[in-house]
Parts: sequence; C-alpha cells; structure tokens
Amino acid sequence: MSDFALQVENLTKEYRIRKGERVRALDSFSLQVNTGTTFGLLGPPGAGKSTLLKILVGLIKPTKGKTLIFGKEQRDWRTRARIGFLPERPCFYDFLTGEELLLHTGKFFGVPLEESNKRAEELLSLVGLEGAKGRKLRDYSREMLQRIGIARALINDPDLLLLDEPEAGIDPRNQKEIRSIITALSNRGKTVLLTSSQLIETGNICDCVAILYQGKVTRKGKLKDLLKKGEGKKVTFRIERRSVLNTIKASYRSEETNGKITVHVPHQKACDEIISTILSKGGSIIKVEDEQLSLEEIYQEETVRETHV
Repeated sequence: MSDFALQVENLTKEYRIRKGERVRALDSFSLQVNTGTTFGLLGPPGAGKSTLLKILVGLIKPTKGKTLIFGKEQRDWRTRARIGFLPERPCFYDFLTGEELLLHTGKFFGVPLEESNKRAEELLSLVGLEGAKGRKLRDYSREMLQRIGIARALINDPDLLLLDEPEAGIDPRNQKEIRSIITALSNRGKTVLLTSSQLIETGNICDCVAILYQGKVTRKGKLKDLLKKGEGKKVTFRIERRSVLNTIKASYRSEETNGKITVHVPHQKACDEIISTILSKGGSIIKVEDEQLSLEEIYQEETVRETHV
C-alpha cells in the first residue's frame, strides 16, 4: 500500500466567467496526505476547497495537474470506489428513509444486500440515527442530514473519506458530536480529508492541517505550529494586590475575567520577569501559553503577502 492516501501535483482549475476572462479556483495546487491520518484543509469561502474535492471524486475535471489516490490514477473507477464523499450541501431523494438511502447507495456500489443491511445498522448507530432510520429524509433536520450523509459516505467501506464542510449550518453542540464521529472514524484507521473555515475547532481533531488561500496552500503543518505568533507569550494568573496588577496592566495588554488576568508579553524574557514578579508578590500562575494567530490574522497576512508578490 502507498504511504500516501492522496497525492496532488500542480493541480489547476480555471473557470471561464465571460469571453476572454477566466478565474482560477486552484492554482498549481500540490498536497500529500499520509495514509491513516486526518487532514484538515482550511480556508475562507472561495479558497478552492470544494473544487478540490469535486475533482477528486470526478464531478469536475481539472484544467491541468495530476492526482493519485493510494498510488493509483484517480480516473480509474476502482480507485474511486475506495472513496467516500460528503458534499457541502448534501441533497438526497427526500421520499426515502434514512435506512433506504443507505441500502440504495450500497446497491449502487455493488455491496451484497446482506452486507449492506449489516453496514447500514452499524453506521446508523455510529452517527446516532438508529432511532430515525424509518423516518423520511424530508423530515430530517439539517444536522440529521449531515449525519446520514456521513453514514452514506461510509456504506462502501471506503479507505479515503472526503468531507466538505461537515459542520456547516450546525449548532455548536452538534458540531462537537460531528467531530466525535470523525475522531471515531480516524481511530478505525480511515484516512479523512475534511474542509472547513473553522480553524481551531476543526484543527484540533486533525493530525495535520493546511491553509488554502486563493487556490494555493500557503501553510501546512501541526495546528499549534501554524498558529504560533512569533515569540509572544500569554500568562494567566491570579493576584490579590491591585497595586502590582495595575503596574503590570500599565506595561502590557491584558484582560481580566472572573478574577483571572491574562497578560500578553512580547518574548520569553518578559514572560519570565512577569512570572517572577507575580510569584514574589503572593500571586499564582494558572497557565503560560504561546501567543496564537487568529484565522482572520492568518488571512490578513496572506492578503498582504499577495499584494507584495
């Protein structure tokens, strides 16, 4: 088996928007995803995330470039049979029940009926819909449709799972449950490539993430490394002596919540000095963290970089 579930080399996709004018959704895009990992492709709307997934499953053709899935040409139908796909806005025949949708999809992939029934039962349990399997899809909520969409993407027991914005339009509590499902799939050894515009929440369940901006990968690595903001540190502490606190606040940007103070310092030396002062004055340190970039700051940096290229 290939060490890479997915290899994309110099993939470009252009759309003609009017005579003589084209726009690039993907621009010489390259990416490698290791087998058995969960990879997050993050970026703002219009970055090219959905375009990439549609190319991978054969819904659209690239303008140029090469794509290999487990070392095989993506165009081969046997290769595509190893993929499960959840589109950003899944649309199903709403007169079907959840169970019927899974069995119908299993039949499409050539899964024997007995095996399809077994898988459907397991998948409905995995996504928490065993109690709604006989309900028509027209009566499913947005969140339930996402869940049944994930189950449908798994009915052929794929080796590579592509999830396009799996948390889109779902409230925060249910987003957490969707992330738990993705983690469970990863623990089963599935390779997962998911797209999202939510950096922290999605990145925390991924082995590796990449930032996609204007059709190009601009950053790639562990989430904590991508977010690190120079040498800055955040020190969170408690202290009773207001005179000491006021002196610290006068020197550094800070926030105070429920008696906990977080101060932002520019480097390790300043961090050490703050900690020493707090402890010597009877305070207590709660935690020390690296300063992190927000998603908006990352996009802003990329915008500035593009304007100077």
